[in-house]
Amino acid sequence: MPTRSVPLSQWHDVRTTADIKLLGCGAGRLDDMLRAARKAQLDWVIIDAAPALGDQTLAAMRAADMVLIPARPSIFDLRVTLRYAETMHSVGGRLAVVINSAPPRREGIDSPIVRDVRAVLTNKRIAFWNGQITNVTS
Repeated sequence: MPTRSVPLSQWHDVRTTADIKLLGCGAGRLDDMLRAARKAQLDWVIIDAAPALGDQTLAAMRAADMVLIPARPSIFDLRVTLRYAETMHSVGGRLAVVINSAPPRREGIDSPIVRDVRAVLTNKRIAFWNGQITNVTS
């Protein structure tokens, strides 16, 4: 069964503690929200943008110190990830890819599709986490 992306707001709603503050805003308010975060001396601000290269995502990319791109090891996700990487480089930002929903390692060895994705990312000089998030089944 394929997994789907879940917005940060839905994860926040199911948490049992209120230790992390969640504020919503559109691209037009992002600069104001980030100024308030700096004034409050926050260590971390996580911007969860839609998985499309629209105004909101581009504003988030420009504002970010670093963009983490979760990507499944598939040709479709790889093509999208490469487009995001090109866009991020064009706005002068840093990014890293996190391989998500990956087949499990067997005897400590990545699956062929994960190895192929890592090879393409290496060839394109795109940073990535050496670990992976593996499919979890119950």
